[in-house]
Order: sequence, then C-alpha cells, then structure tokens
Amino acid sequence: MLAITMGGSAGATSDRRARTSPTSLSLPDGFQPEGIAIGPGPFAFIGSMADGSLYRADLRTGRGAIISRGPGTPSLGMKTDPRGRLFVAGGTGDDARCGSRSPGIWCTATASTPTASPRLRTVGA
Repeated sequence: MLAITMGGSAGATSDRRARTSPTSLSLPDGFQPEGIAIGPGPFAFIGSMADGSLYRADLRTGRGAIISRGPGTPSLGMKTDPRGRLFVAGGTGDDARCGSRSPGIWCTATASTPTASPRLRTVGA
C-alpha cells in the first residue's frame, strides 16, 4: 500500500478544495506491470514484463505515460538515484538499462553469456 501525506494543519478550515491522492493508476492495455521505483519527487516508475516498456506516473494526479518503449525483454527490478537516473533489470533478456527518469537517452548493457534462467531481476542499493 502506498500512502502519501499532504502538508497542512489538522482541523484547519480552508476555502480551497481538499486534495486527494489517486487510489489507482491506469496502465496501458497489456502492460503487465512488475518492477516499480518511487521518487525522488511525486513520481512512480513501472516496468512491463510484456515488452520492457517503462511508464512514469504522477502520484499526485494518477496520470502518466510511457517514457521508454521496451526492447522486447522484461523490465523487472528498478531503482532511481539522486542524480536523476533510473536503473532497470532486464530479467530473461539478461540485460540492464540505465537512463533518464524523463523521456531521453537510454544505454543498455547485455551479459556476454546468456543463461537459461533470469539473472537480472533486481537492482541493488
């Protein structure tokens, strides 16, 4: 469960509408979500097991878009860093990708010896 705490005083009256966070995210048809990374900031990054596409969702509004079309291998484990990079493990493709958390340039590294079992499922700290 993901909880977002909004600033403000408890019991304060305001003429502004109360802000509510979305309770669900709509992903593209057939997306097959697996990996997820949060932040920094109000964004979630979700990987697709189907084709490796990456989806960025704004957790304040629930809206989002695909920021990188997949290479055909899954996007499983993911991690963001303070420098603005998103690291993605490619599972059965035995590859890893690194790129901007916004639409942009991506690099891919592939293992020199493919294996029959998925090795790159997680991205460590």
